[in-house]
Amino acid sequence: MSILRFKCQQNELSESLKYFADLHKYDDKQTLKIYFTEWLENNKSFIDNERDYLNTHQYETNIEAKLYKSIKYYYIKKYLKNEEIKEKKERSYVVIPKELMEQIQHDIEMAFNENPRFKPSQRFLEFKQNKQFAEDKLKKAYKNQYYQIKTKK
Repeated sequence: MSILRFKCQQNELSESLKYFADLHKYDDKQTLKIYFTEWLENNKSFIDNERDYLNTHQYETNIEAKLYKSIKYYYIKKYLKNEEIKEKKERSYVVIPKELMEQIQHDIEMAFNENPRFKPSQRFLEFKQNKQFAEDKLKKAYKNQYYQIKTKK
């Protein structure tokens, strides 16, 4: 049975690939190629065994090129992606008091009763003059409540 895609059969070679990728994940392309050439020489026995195995299963593609591509486009990307996930911080939320949310809802409902085609931006400017709260959070809450009430009607 012939092999159509490349996957390392030796655990030692796979571990060596992972270690190399982790070690050189921040290197540029030229530096990576230089260290990859050294890595090929240091792991020649593993690579020759893998080549023999693949040749017996009719895999004709250049194994060194496949190893380089798997390091560059799979292992390094995998390590960098895992680091991004770890670095993500939890968002901090500003809680708007329930009384203020009720006032927003009441104001919007009154505006809908007066004129169903009112502009929420104008109404918000009038509303915020009396309130002491962070404007960007208050504006977002107001627009969100406007949308919620509008979709109900």
